[in-house]
Amino acid sequence: MMRRSQQHGWWDRVGRALDTAISVVAPHQAARRQYSRNRRYALQAASRILQARLDASDAASITRLTSSWTTTAGSPDADVLDDLSRLRGRSRDLARNNGHASGIIGAIVNNVVGTGIRLQSQADGEALGLSEDETDTLRDEQEAVWSRWARRCDAAGGLTLYALERQVCRQLLENGEAFLVRAAVKGRPLRTAWMPIEADRVDSPPEWDYRRDVDVRKGIELGPQGERLAYWILPHHPGDDRTVRPRMPQRVPAFDKDGRPNVLHIYDQRRPGQRRGVPFLRPVMGYFEHLSQYLEAELVAARIAACFALIINEDGDGGIGGGHGELTTVDGQVVESLEPGMILRGSGIEPTQVKPDRPGDTFAPFVENVLRAIAAGCELPYEIISKDFSKSNYSNMRGAFLEARRFFRILQQMISDGLVLPSWELVQEEAFLRGMVAMPNFYAQRDAYLRATTIPPGWEWVDPKNEVEAALLAIGGNIATQAEQIAAHGGDYDEVLKQRAREVRKAQALGLRQEEEREGNQTRKEG
Repeated sequence: MMRRSQQHGWWDRVGRALDTAISVVAPHQAARRQYSRNRRYALQAASRILQARLDASDAASITRLTSSWTTTAGSPDADVLDDLSRLRGRSRDLARNNGHASGIIGAIVNNVVGTGIRLQSQADGEALGLSEDETDTLRDEQEAVWSRWARRCDAAGGLTLYALERQVCRQLLENGEAFLVRAAVKGRPLRTAWMPIEADRVDSPPEWDYRRDVDVRKGIELGPQGERLAYWILPHHPGDDRTVRPRMPQRVPAFDKDGRPNVLHIYDQRRPGQRRGVPFLRPVMGYFEHLSQYLEAELVAARIAACFALIINEDGDGGIGGGHGELTTVDGQVVESLEPGMILRGSGIEPTQVKPDRPGDTFAPFVENVLRAIAAGCELPYEIISKDFSKSNYSNMRGAFLEARRFFRILQQMISDGLVLPSWELVQEEAFLRGMVAMPNFYAQRDAYLRATTIPPGWEWVDPKNEVEAALLAIGGNIATQAEQIAAHGGDYDEVLKQRAREVRKAQALGLRQEEEREGNQTRKEG
């Protein structure tokens, strides 16, 4: 290739030199030669461009079949913010009025939060210079303060932490995001509290989206590096129709002067710079609406078909209803409404027995395929979406549950990182300031004091015998720990061991332990 390019370059130089010589004696002939050479170069360039287009991605090509596929290269805000209000409205409507959508959201909330995502102190006693007993005492005191706060942690006083977690999870699914504003409530042992607000209240006047002095869009103010500076929050929900209220948001700094969060904004940020979350059901909203209308049409058609039992020939003059153009009942009443099992009289027709054929044979496969498309869009197995386990055996049901649990764990981690752990840090700092927990040099060793782990709710055994044996083998082979296996099923390792110790002591005090051991030895001998 290099040698051929060099040859072409040599011939070009010779051609240009010859053109120069010809131009002296025959200028017109030289001009024609130059025009021919330029035309050849242009054709070669066009050929290279055409070949490059042919080598490009087929997915980006515009053909007769893809000409209607229009796209935009919008920013995360441009692609989301303008449609956000309508998306939230439709998502809530589906959650209220669509059985499948409501069931999906309820199933996710029950699996992600269940009875609550709990927290266990993991204060680093070694870094704090504490003995093992002192570390256990510190952790117990921290968890006692946390449990006391968790019983009434919202500003209104009506929600426990676990009820607040369920609400946050539902907001994430229906609205795509959850907001909580920090409040200080007097008259409580711990004043720190959260005020949950709906996403509609975080907004700004439309003209603010074009301000040059600050970067504010849809109620979120960003700094030069994309950091959250403030949230603009309406004093009341814009959809509250009790009274006409001014639509003037108030600026709430994202953090106070000491770096504590004033607002928790929990959402799945899928694109860099994405300010707001989008409803979970957005990719499949169209499927839900079409399926709902299809089911309604089939239901109405089946009801109408079931109303007719028999049509009897009245006379043969070609008219209907004795020439009056009407269908009548056997009593001679004109048919104005339909009832199940009706027998009609008409003329010009043979006696016909109506056989309802709705829904047809394609009904069940069609609904199943639509639900499978919805399941794929929701990143969940079909069995959980449809609650249909009739075609599932142990293997594929276990595989479906494992796939679903991966998705559930992502939401659990989102709620833990967005709500539970920030709350833990605020509560423990307030407990230190109020002298409820002794934590010397708290600010100097803050990270060591505030270490913690969250324990999401566990799931029932699919096959208890095999799974327990697998857990025991994993622990015996140093692949897993008892704490990990207990936490996988929603238990607290320390609480389990303490309870087991109490049970052993109680059994020994009542003389039951020796009897249990004798029965166990006898069983092993017989085995």
